[in-house]
Amino acid sequence: MTDKERDELLINIFNDVKNVKNDVKELKSNVKEIEGNMNKMQGNIKEIECNMNKIENKVNEIEKEQRNLSRTVAKIEYEHGNKLQAVLDVLCGQQEKNEEFEEKFNEHDKILSKHDDEIFYLKEKIG
Repeated sequence: MTDKERDELLINIFNDVKNVKNDVKELKSNVKEIEGNMNKMQGNIKEIECNMNKIENKVNEIEKEQRNLSRTVAKIEYEHGNKLQAVLDVLCGQQEKNEEFEEKFNEHDKILSKHDDEIFYLKEKIG
């Protein structure tokens, strides 16, 4: 190997080392950037976990309120069912009474009509 070839080889090695150093610097910079991003992501994850806990608590509150509402609705339906049954019972009883009154009214109407005919007949005989 000649001196010139050796010098060129050393220059190439020197340039390669220089390039490797630059690559290492760039890698270090990238690693620092990645570490910064990871720290931000960890902060974001903690914030998300906090928000998820809040959401979970709200969902639990909503479920509890829903159970309370379901109980209240069931109670109202039961009470209204009983009240409606009482109203229907009264209406049925009233209908029966109305039918009885109608029968009596028809009987009295027949009696009055008969009396009217008798009075007319008597008036004709008298006068």
